[in-house]
Amino acid sequence: MKEYTPKSNRLHLVSTPTAWTGIGSLIDVCGVLNTYHVAPSGAKADYEALRSDWLAVGDLITEAITLHKETIDSDVSER
Repeated sequence: MKEYTPKSNRLHLVSTPTAWTGIGSLIDVCGVLNTYHVAPSGAKADYEALRSDWLAVGDLITEAITLHKETIDSDVSER
């Protein structure tokens, strides 16, 4: 199976690092450069995280069904 890569609309708690943040982290001893996404409330953050998780599960199920269908189709065409 292919390695899973989440779609771009998924929630992530830590923003995507860049090469510059990596270089800057070498001298950032206090962790000032670490940034996190914030939500207006804990309930909203939980909702978004759970929603993102279930969307990822749905993506994986869809990928598995597609892979299984391709396997069945190739088995049928070989006969």
